[in-house]
Amino acid sequence: LIASAYGNKVSQELKFSGISLLFEVPKKIKTVQLIPQSPHKINGNRLEVSFPVTKVLVLDQEIKITIDYSN
Repeated sequence: LIASAYGNKVSQELKFSGISLLFEVPKKIKTVQLIPQSPHKINGNRLEVSFPVTKVLVLDQEIKITIDYSN
């Protein structure tokens, strides 16, 4: 699908590319729910999440990030 829209060269580059997001909340993070499951790191009140670029370009599945943090 990506190759037809962007060409083979770009498609191959995108296969190995990612997007990282950093969230900072007011209190310590208790739990995180990621759809789809993705690599992530929790450090106190910070969450870093990584997604393959193809997940964002194709959007064949909803991307949902839920952060529960202490009161």
